[in-house]
Amino acid sequence: MTITDDLRALPELQTIVDAQVAISPLLLKAFVTRGVVEHEIAEEKHEELAQQRDWLGTPIYGRAKQLFKQD
Repeated sequence: MTITDDLRALPELQTIVDAQVAISPLLLKAFVTRGVVEHEIAEEKHEELAQQRDWLGTPIYGRAKQLFKQD
């Protein structure tokens, strides 16, 4: 599996690599689903990433917020 923080590159990556490609917030969500990380901690970590990587207001940020609301 390949993990990326670039939502815009996701479709292209999926065509050029011989592996599944996912955005990094999906990894956090998977940890929550499997009981490895608590929901609140994963959301806090996502917010930290969003601030550090200037994601606030971007499509990857919005997609991750939707993922965490699905619980």
